[in-house]
Amino acid sequence: MKRINIHDAIPVLELLNFGSTSVIAGALKALEVDKMLPPKNEIEEILKISQDINKHKDRIGHEFGLIDPRIYVAVACAGWDFALTKDFLNHCIQTAFNISRFNKPLENVHLVEVCKNSFKGKYSRL
Repeated sequence: MKRINIHDAIPVLELLNFGSTSVIAGALKALEVDKMLPPKNEIEEILKISQDINKHKDRIGHEFGLIDPRIYVAVACAGWDFALTKDFLNHCIQTAFNISRFNKPLENVHLVEVCKNSFKGKYSRL
């Protein structure tokens, strides 16, 4: 990535706009790993794009075995303004379902736990 510092999420946003599932997951993982602290406008854009990124066209029908990339954003939310992140975190909790190998929805308890930790301002370890 070509970011300037941990406050620069422009490269992440660029990748989110055209990337496949692996590119998206990698871009969002950078937010989590580096505990990036983008400015308010970039956080808002990341949250908007990531809201339902688990329904990305390349992921639908292939969900089994793939991580929900929202988990990386949810971890990063621990360090971001709660007023900006609360709706995203609540949405993730409400829609935290994986698809089993039998094509059945299963609650993604890991994503729910990460969101609950971020509500407390606590970074989760993945």
